[in-house]
Amino acid sequence: MKHVRTISLFTAGFAALALTACGAKAEQPAEAAKPATPSVTQPASPTTADGHTSPGMRLKFGERALVPVDYNKESFGTVALTVTAIEEGKAADLKGFDPEQIAGVTPYNMRYTVEFVKGDDLSGVPLALRGLLSDGKQGGTALVGKTADCGKVTAPRDGGFSKPGQKFEACTMYGAKGGEKISFAAFNFGDAYRKTPIVWGS
Repeated sequence: MKHVRTISLFTAGFAALALTACGAKAEQPAEAAKPATPSVTQPASPTTADGHTSPGMRLKFGERALVPVDYNKESFGTVALTVTAIEEGKAADLKGFDPEQIAGVTPYNMRYTVEFVKGDDLSGVPLALRGLLSDGKQGGTALVGKTADCGKVTAPRDGGFSKPGQKFEACTMYGAKGGEKISFAAFNFGDAYRKTPIVWGS
């Protein structure tokens, strides 16, 4: 049986963040009710000294980010990530998951393209993104598993992701509860991006 676990965006070990409530009073103008933007500080430069997209960059859907693939402070290569959409799924998509853990959860599919740019053979490397709720701060519920429509986050194996230009279409599932929605996708892999992720939104 599949399981879910809540993954935080901004702390090592993905501990859950505290909920930040947001809303608008009735007398406020309509624009005040729009979702808040992520609480990230746009960096002074869009790229780092080594050519990667700077931690903290805010991007639109369809915009490309160059990011390192790091393990234990050692870089093994560079990939390009392009988030194309966040789509609301259906409750029926979650059949087979633990009913108690997905109670009240609406699934969302974060779709993105991953392209090999340079480095070692990255075949089989997992490259999942994190989902942020509409307040742009709190992480949603990570759905550990996959459906027929979403859940592919691992690069092709056996040399299928080892040469410049090779790419694959990925999809990470996240869930939201209580009328919330997943509005942003974030890359927070590796030390440089853990506290200051790259965030995509509309």
